[in-house]
Amino acid sequence: VVGADIDRDVLFEEERISTYAVDQTDPSSVRALWRAVPSGSFDFMVDDGLHTPHAAQVLFEGSVHRLAPTGWYVIEDVAVGEFDSYAAWLGKWAGAAWFAVPEGAGWGLLLVRRS
Repeated sequence: VVGADIDRDVLFEEERISTYAVDQTDPSSVRALWRAVPSGSFDFMVDDGLHTPHAAQVLFEGSVHRLAPTGWYVIEDVAVGEFDSYAAWLGKWAGAAWFAVPEGAGWGLLLVRRS
C-alpha cells in the first residue's frame, strides 16, 4: 500500500505500507512521488485529495502511467456539478473508460478504467 499526503505529520511507515509527501497541485511534486515509489503498477488507485478539478487532473495525469493495464482509478468526493469539467479532460485519455457515479447530497465518484 502506498499513500501520499501534503501533511507530513500524518506520514508513516509500516510493514507493506509506505507514505510520501506530495502536493497534488504541483506536477513536479507528483513526479517526485513516483520516482520515490518502487517500480511496479497498481490495480487500484484512489484520489482522496484536494477535491478540485485542477488538483485531480494534475494527480491523475502524473500517476496514470503507474496504473495497471486493467486497473481502476477512483476520484472521490467530486461535486456532481463539476462532473462536466472532469469530463472535458478525462475524455482525452485514449483507452480509458470512465463513469460518473452520483452518491447523493451533491457528491459522487469518478471511476476510470485504464483499458
